[in-house]
Amino acid sequence: MHKARQPGPLAGLRVLDASGEEGAYAGKLFADMGADVTRLAPSPTAPGAADIFLNLGKTRLIAEPDTREGIDLFCSRLREVDIVIESFRPGLLETFGLSRAELMRQLPELIWAKISPFGTEGPYKAFRSTDLTNMALGGMLTLAGYPDREPVLAYGNQSHTIASLYCGVGVLIAYYERLTSAKGQYIEIPIQHAVATALENSIQFHDLQKVVRKRIGAGYAEAASGLFNCRDGSVFLMAGRLSTVRGWKALVEWLIEAGAPGSEELAKPAWQDPAWKATPEATKRFETIFTEFAQDKLKQDLYIEAQRRGIAMCPVNDVDGALNDPQLIEREFFQEVRIGPDGAPMLLPGPPYRLSRTPASLATKVPEFNNDA
Repeated sequence: MHKARQPGPLAGLRVLDASGEEGAYAGKLFADMGADVTRLAPSPTAPGAADIFLNLGKTRLIAEPDTREGIDLFCSRLREVDIVIESFRPGLLETFGLSRAELMRQLPELIWAKISPFGTEGPYKAFRSTDLTNMALGGMLTLAGYPDREPVLAYGNQSHTIASLYCGVGVLIAYYERLTSAKGQYIEIPIQHAVATALENSIQFHDLQKVVRKRIGAGYAEAASGLFNCRDGSVFLMAGRLSTVRGWKALVEWLIEAGAPGSEELAKPAWQDPAWKATPEATKRFETIFTEFAQDKLKQDLYIEAQRRGIAMCPVNDVDGALNDPQLIEREFFQEVRIGPDGAPMLLPGPPYRLSRTPASLATKVPEFNNDA
């Protein structure tokens, strides 16, 4: 039996989402928080799991957003909404005799968020992009893959998700300000900017050690940092020179207590030297010792014991691992939704945050098509 859905923190807000793939997740975040979200998009020919996930709880208007029909439909809804999210190519409105600035002058309370590949100014403003070019020009691909091969692009349009998150944050800040000023504002989210702020710890590496991070593949930059095999998969360990002294000390004590062959040499003074731990010899020697220790242990058991000892380690989950993760199960993160006329069950991720008084909840309404409303 499904629980009754409570009004979310954004109940009463109306959102027009004309953003394409780049902002679909932003619209979903607003729908999960209770906003009334209408999505302007072409009709999906065969909606897959990703399309269902991104558009649950939205009403759909069917049109190509970059056509006369699509722009007319878009403009006809502007007076009915509080927030607009769009990713029109630069200059599109002007080709139809429209101006974003003029539309906003007529609707002074409207919050307008624009997601674009590179922004609306500068030499790249008219360029189109894909997730691949977004991640490359934002800098992320310098970190992904093996050093002697081409960069590797992570699955799942990660740059679109990053841009959607920044869009959500920007819109909420503008909405909070509107509560006081009664004025809307224009927000730009260039995807290249968004990706460039999410370059793992490469900025800290350069700031603290003057090192420009590069791709390292599956290898190890130092002893006790990286991926290590165990009985049912692998764990990620961070207890080398970049971790705390406490983490390294606790790890060595654990290995010695467990009687791991060769572990006592890790307590010798040479292993206190960060320069030594960064050498290929030290890295290989630690890998041999730890892999022999971990080969008959489950990743979840390693993770729990490492946490108890204050060591930075986590299991590397595949899809089944995430679905069966005891923490996610306990918090009911994955939720069942009934899809289609036969009510087929589908398990989907819930909202990635919790609010105590106005909880967000997974919008479960299957997208409706409503061009005539």
